[in-house]
Amino acid sequence: MLPAFYASQQQKKASYGTISLHILIFSIILFFGFIYLYQTNNLVVQSYSLRKSHAALQSFQDENQKLRGEIVGFESLAALREATKDFGMVVVDQAGYVDAAQPFAKLP
Repeated sequence: MLPAFYASQQQKKASYGTISLHILIFSIILFFGFIYLYQTNNLVVQSYSLRKSHAALQSFQDENQKLRGEIVGFESLAALREATKDFGMVVVDQAGYVDAAQPFAKLP
């Protein structure tokens, strides 16, 4: 009787060992599955944030280009002449330059 009892105990131990091994393998697979989902979620969130930032950058670049065009229009010679027409200014025919090496005024 002892060998039969001993054999059944060994089968139970082996059965518990395989069940424990299956549970361990399932737990490891489940753990890595959750890690994979977490990393994938973070990647998607960062990708969305990057796209949103890129769209904002593109919008700012378009607005900047538009404003540069407006600045060029305001600085054009025709726009400046139109703006100064009401100030009563006249067009200069000749321009004289002062030489920095020679003093142009003397103190008494």
